Amino acid sequence: MADLEGRVVAVTGASSGIGRAIAIQSASEGARVACCGRNAEKLEAVRSELPGDGHAVYIFDSEDLPGVESMAAAIAKGMGPLGGFVHSAGVSVTQLLRDTSYDVMEDLLRINFTVFLAFARGACRRGRYVQSAMSVVGISSMAALSADSGMSIYAASKAALNASIKSLAKEYASRGVRFNGICPNPVNTPMTDKARFLMGDSAFAEFIEKSMPLGLIEPEDVADSAIFLLSDKSRRITGSLLEITSGASSFSYV
Repeated sequence: MADLEGRVVAVTGASSGIGRAIAIQSASEGARVACCGRNAEKLEAVRSELPGDGHAVYIFDSEDLPGVESMAAAIAKGMGPLGGFVHSAGVSVTQLLRDTSYDVMEDLLRINFTVFLAFARGACRRGRYVQSAMSVVGISSMAALSADSGMSIYAASKAALNASIKSLAKEYASRGVRFNGICPNPVNTPMTDKARFLMGDSAFAEFIEKSMPLGLIEPEDVADSAIFLLSDKSRRITGSLLEITSGASSFSYV
């Protein structure tokens, strides 16, 4: 048991996939969870699944970065100082550079990276987090550590997230705030279903599933690592990127 009893943990992208799994496991460990995202109906459905009491839903618009920062302040005011923050909100596009619009580029960088900075900036103000007990976790990707065709923009957004995590770990260590990231290979989520659709079931099974000898990664696998990084069991770990490869190094979707 990681034991997050009594802590307030904010999770972006909590409406589905990895974020939902992290929200559920955080609540199971005793945390009060702020479920953050864009879809109020889906977030409320997740909140209703969470064990325990005191959970809440917060809606944000990724295009309103000052609003994202203010949301972090609102969570701390409404639920108490933050003990953890997980940025799981993200989008993925597998597309060759020649086919990628500037709007898509901006969306990927904003949702995967800049929203993380805006929330962290809001959460790390004095009085808004628990001193020496605040852990920030960014859900990144192995794509940021490899070189796969069609993944240049997505990989860049996750590489930016990784770089910021390492820098922020040093910036906030003296305040007792830890920053770490998790880099999984493809996870069995609605986002990965898009790749399955584009590739076809047989090609996905051949080139993705069979390439991972330890099995297809599930959201709960990533959540297990996130809970560890949120807890005191990782209290001396900061500035680290935890890789979840399931035995495979990288993937090419196109």
